[in-house]
Amino acid sequence: MTIERYWVLFPILFFLVLGCLIAAVIRTFRQNEKGIEKWTVVPALALIIVTAFSGWLFPSYHRIISFVAEGLIFYNAIIFWKKKERFTSWLNIAALFFIFCDFSLHKILK
Repeated sequence: MTIERYWVLFPILFFLVLGCLIAAVIRTFRQNEKGIEKWTVVPALALIIVTAFSGWLFPSYHRIISFVAEGLIFYNAIIFWKKKERFTSWLNIAALFFIFCDFSLHKILK
């Protein structure tokens, strides 16, 4: 397997993660959630976007930004699960799954 052949999978995975997180942000704001949820879903989305571009602009900070984003997404999954917002929690879990797929693809193609 070479990167030239499978490079198209990286943007697809990124857009799947982006779609899950955008849907989680929209659901959180439409339901007028009060509390910490609004303060964690937006930074998670922003950090994922920064992570995508930091790999090429600031390669030394890419992993740190990615770990913080993944931590926020995991935290959101737990918070929404406890609040009985199962669909929003599953959106965050799906985003983590696609991030894991991206990580695995990087390791396979290395």
